[in-house]
Amino acid sequence: MWQSEPGQRIFFLSLCKDCQDTLPAFLAMLAHIGSDPDFEVHAIFGENGSRDRTVALLDAAAATNPRIQRLDTGFMSGVGERLARMAAGREFLKSRLPPPLPGDVVIVADPDLVFAPELTPALLRKALIELEEPGVTGVCSHSLPRYYDVLALVEEANSTNPALSRYLPSLQPRTRAEKLLGLPKRLWLHSRVVATQKRLGTGAGLKVISAFNGLCIYRRSLFDAASYLGTATDCEHVHLHRALHRRDSGRIRISDGIGVEAPAEHIASVGQVLVARLSQALKTRKPG
Repeated sequence: MWQSEPGQRIFFLSLCKDCQDTLPAFLAMLAHIGSDPDFEVHAIFGENGSRDRTVALLDAAAATNPRIQRLDTGFMSGVGERLARMAAGREFLKSRLPPPLPGDVVIVADPDLVFAPELTPALLRKALIELEEPGVTGVCSHSLPRYYDVLALVEEANSTNPALSRYLPSLQPRTRAEKLLGLPKRLWLHSRVVATQKRLGTGAGLKVISAFNGLCIYRRSLFDAASYLGTATDCEHVHLHRALHRRDSGRIRISDGIGVEAPAEHIASVGQVLVARLSQALKTRKPG
């Protein structure tokens, strides 16, 4: 079981773009955890072409704290497919970690998170205890009002991912007629995503092969042994977590204590999606 060790190194790895609204709270959270003598907090931010004050906020933070770095991840814009782009960016940040020390912990976190409740040193200690449970390779946040990051979810080795089934067809060029004809199937797949989100609830305490929800905590010794890079047809977290699972059959535990607010766009109902799709179709219909 994890026990307090003064100055344990915690490395936050975050990709960010246009995060000026949430970044101040995220940086304040880093400072709060870093003020605890048990933790030595480092943060590596990969910034990719922000058009707001994100760069200025990161540079100001780095100017006052040498443990904060801003790295240019502009190369990501040259990677066409979103999942491959995210994998390349996260693997780049992973490669910039310093040589490991015993007890190092890595926290992969999106800086646009809204924590519910605030992530405190006490909640981090609780999560580190969860991380030391037998068969646990990582601990991810739960989400409110329900589980949202279905694209990163693999419950069992042979389980299907309805979010991936919905996402992959969008990569193929389609005519307007094909899009309209495919609407019933997309709505059916979306209904499966919504059902999964509702069934899991927050998911707290659940152990699965892969889950993310915006934040995941790993022991550095295990994190270094896997990679985000894989096929563009898998979420980068799924690829990493499957690799971890193959090493020791461990699972990702959805945390009891660390929670985030699910982004509204990820928990839309089927009815809301239908209205949005029909509205979009009407707006793009050729006149006459």
